[in-house]
Amino acid sequence: MAAIAVGASDVRTSDAQGSPVRTPPIRTLPVGTPPVRARVGGAPVGRGSSGPAWSARPVRLTRRGRLVVVAALLAVATVPVALAAGRGEAAGPAGPVPTIVVQPGDTLWSVAARTGPGRDRFRVIDEIRRLNAIRDYTVHPGQRLIVPRTHGAGEIRRG
Repeated sequence: MAAIAVGASDVRTSDAQGSPVRTPPIRTLPVGTPPVRARVGGAPVGRGSSGPAWSARPVRLTRRGRLVVVAALLAVATVPVALAAGRGEAAGPAGPVPTIVVQPGDTLWSVAARTGPGRDRFRVIDEIRRLNAIRDYTVHPGQRLIVPRTHGAGEIRRG
């Protein structure tokens, strides 16, 4: 079997102070021997240090670690659902939507007084504007307005 000498066995060198230092003999390796990787504590060290020492160890999670992983997965799963769901609204009461036809001389204030007795008129006006997508405070005779429900009221008409 052929061997290649990797280094001399009795090389003398000096350290930083100039003192002679004897190096240990260097082994000779048979031809075709793959290089040996350095290991620290049984784990490979250096570039390309992947191998059986890393893949042989299974990943172990503690109970708290498993709970954190499950919580993270649930959080990631609920974000798309929450974004897709949008804003929910409770189902309104059954029956026709209460409406009123604006008469000549009516204002939002008078409509709010008629449709929401005992309630704050400013809030009723805001709700009428929201229900009918009215940007200002102007109403016109003959205009049909959706009004807020008041204790099971159906269509409210001016008599």
